[in-house]
Amino acid sequence: MENIDIATTQNVAINYKLAGIADRMLAVILDWIIQAAYLITLFIVGAFLQSGFGMGIESFGLMSLLTLPLFLYEVLFESLMNGQTPGKKIRGIRVMSTDGSEANIGQFIIRWLLRFVDVTFTLGSVGLITLFINNRGQRLGDIAAGTTVVLTGEKADVDGSFLAQNEPNAPPVWPQARHMSPREASLLRQVLNSRPESDEAYAELLENTARIYAQKLNIANPSPDNRQFLETLLRDYHNSGAEVG
Repeated sequence: MENIDIATTQNVAINYKLAGIADRMLAVILDWIIQAAYLITLFIVGAFLQSGFGMGIESFGLMSLLTLPLFLYEVLFESLMNGQTPGKKIRGIRVMSTDGSEANIGQFIIRWLLRFVDVTFTLGSVGLITLFINNRGQRLGDIAAGTTVVLTGEKADVDGSFLAQNEPNAPPVWPQARHMSPREASLLRQVLNSRPESDEAYAELLENTARIYAQKLNIANPSPDNRQFLETLLRDYHNSGAEVG
């Protein structure tokens, strides 16, 4: 599995696992199945209304409105689901900016527009070729939008292990943790699960991250053990009832 090193806007280097071509293709197939199910449902409902009540949905305007979600499927879901379509969510992958930040609506639109070149009009051949020759997990749409697709599901098991070791039901040590955004909590989780090339690099990463989060959350005297401080911070975030995005 290929990795990608991303320098985030907080100047913290994170190593992400790129989504494999198989995961991306399976996500596309799952999304196609969902779209096909929606279209079949439209036909069934239309036939029922026609036969039972003499009502139809044949008008061009109404059909255009009902099928618009299919046309905008990818950009709508990625905008509403933090870089994921239902297929991507099932496969545990998501779209993100190559600078480590969340992708925005403009980037999703660019990816969607170029999808017609990458996938629709070329039966996926252009997208596959670009993915094979690009070492950052990018098709043409990703290159133009400044995005890539990374794995999300593999990190959850690691999170659960250290949260369990740190008494998940304990009272909060840092109540300020509840003020973290889901994206900030997700970034913190990724830092804890990252494995830089050396122990020194990992220690520096933890130190920089601890300093950034302590400043942001107005924590004057964090624990001298940077990893323990960050783990406790994430545990307190989870215990506050929030969820990592």
